[in-house]
Amino acid sequence: KNLSNMDYVLAISNYVKDSIVKKYNIDNSKITVINRGIDEKFLNKPINENNRLNFIDKLNIDTNKKIILYPGRITDWKGQLKFISNFKKINRTDTVLYFVGDTKNTSHVKSLNEKIKKERLSDQCKIIGKLDKEDLKIFYSISNLVLSLSIRPEGFGRTISETILMKKPLLAFNHGGAKEQLEGISPMYSCDPLNYDELSEKINKILNCSEENLVSIQDTALNIINKKYTKDIMVNNYKKFYEKISTQ
Repeated sequence: KNLSNMDYVLAISNYVKDSIVKKYNIDNSKITVINRGIDEKFLNKPINENNRLNFIDKLNIDTNKKIILYPGRITDWKGQLKFISNFKKINRTDTVLYFVGDTKNTSHVKSLNEKIKKERLSDQCKIIGKLDKEDLKIFYSISNLVLSLSIRPEGFGRTISETILMKKPLLAFNHGGAKEQLEGISPMYSCDPLNYDELSEKINKILNCSEENLVSIQDTALNIINKKYTKDIMVNNYKKFYEKISTQ
C-alpha cells in the first residue's frame, strides 16, 4: 500500500519491476530498472599464483577432477537439496561438487549433509561454507562449471554475471533476473526451471565440451555482461537517475 504512494521506485531487474506492478497495481512509469552491477575491476584483476595454490591446498581440492561450483546461501530456495536428489543423473565419477555460501541456516545445512550421506556422495559433494570475495574469485577460476539453480525466481542473481566475467561455463535455471542476464547467450548455458533431466544432459554436455568449443559462447556472453551488468554501468545509471529527478 505504501509503495503505491511513492513518486519513484527502483527495481534491480525487469522481473522485479513486473512483480511490483502485478503485486501493487501501480503505474509502471514510476518504476526505473537499474540492474545490479558486478565488480569488473576486481574480477578482471589477475590472481596471484601462490594464493591460488595455497587455496587449493587449504581446501584439499583435487584439480584432476572436474570441479562444479554451486555458490549461494545454503537454503531451501537456492535449490541445493533438490539438486543433490538429482546429482546421480549425470552418472560420472570424475566430478566434485562444491557448495559455497552462508551456512547460518543450520537445519538446512544438516538436511543437506544427511542427504549427501544417504546418497553415498560424500566423496563427490562438499559443503565449504562462506568464503571471502578473494577466495570465491579463486574458486571461480579453478571451476569447470558454475551452477545457479534457485527453485524460485531470483530478483537478479549476480552469480551469473560474475561467472561469465570470469570466463567460466555456466548453467542456470532460466527464470527471474537470471533470464534477463542469459538473454542473447547460448541456450547451452540455460535450462528450463526444475527440469533436472535437461539439467543433467547439459551438465554432461558442458563438461565434455572442449575449451576451444566454449570460447565463442564465452566471448558472446562476456560482451553482453560488459555492456549491461558492470558496477560502473550501475553507478552511472544511479547517478543519471538522481540527476534527472533533482531537476524535476
